[in-house]
Amino acid sequence: MEKVKLNYDQPSVNEARYIAEVRKMTPQQRFDKLMAIIELSYVLKNAKKATSRPKDVLDIEELEKINKNSKEE
Repeated sequence: MEKVKLNYDQPSVNEARYIAEVRKMTPQQRFDKLMAIIELSYVLKNAKKATSRPKDVLDIEELEKINKNSKEE
């Protein structure tokens, strides 16, 4: 595989380039690339959301709870 670089061409040109790159790959390389995409998708889907942050910085009670939880971990 070639070194990845940003391409700002027309979508049809980028698609043709991608298809040509995939055709040059072995079946094992294609499988490895697919598994990497699936793994990344799974990690992003199951990533812990940052919902425990206070909405207002002045909410001292919420900040104290977060600090207390982080010290316990």
